[in-house]
Amino acid sequence: MIKTVSNRKRVKLSPKFVTNEIAINCIVFGYVGGNLKVLMVKEENDGENKWRLPATFMKKNETANDATQRLLQESGIKESIFLSQLNAHCDPNRMITIGHYALIDTEKYSINKSTMSWIKISYIQQLFYNQNAIFEEALMRLKRMVQDTPIAIKLLPRKFALPELMNLYEAILGVEIDKPNLRKKILGSKYVLQLNEKSYSFTYRSTKLYTLNLAVFNSYDSKIADYDF
Repeated sequence: MIKTVSNRKRVKLSPKFVTNEIAINCIVFGYVGGNLKVLMVKEENDGENKWRLPATFMKKNETANDATQRLLQESGIKESIFLSQLNAHCDPNRMITIGHYALIDTEKYSINKSTMSWIKISYIQQLFYNQNAIFEEALMRLKRMVQDTPIAIKLLPRKFALPELMNLYEAILGVEIDKPNLRKKILGSKYVLQLNEKSYSFTYRSTKLYTLNLAVFNSYDSKIADYDF
């Protein structure tokens, strides 16, 4: 028989089981120069410049979301296209880290290039502490989301060619996609509008330009905002 206690007493935990520091990491994805990249912070370690994800500690009376919004503001990002919380991680030193990932429109904001840089996701290798696990989780969730919602289009410039969108999908998913099938799916969805403009940036021939159909895209807003993994 399992005994239960009816009159519960408040238990004071030993200091070794309590942490006053909860770290916040944010993986910020952006489409820069035709590539999917992640915002990284330069940090000097043993005389060598290395890169890490934007990070901070939660302040007293802050929620994890509050701290993440503050971190984005401090990085020069006033608002994001999408922001979602990841799982909490704990390293061997009992440091608890809560990850978030964000998608931003890089055309709206400029970063401090002396302290931050956009790094291609394929170049990211060993990061500080448990940041690799947080980065991999964020990338996995992004891959799942772009297959179920049209959110990837908001990473592109206001005017884009379909090859650019297809390149973005391949960069996110990490695989070569069936381009004719994706083209058919995109045009059939009605969430892009063809413009009366052309570009020569992708082939020797002219390429039609498109833009996001906001009226149709807005119907996806609730699905994207409440995307639950």
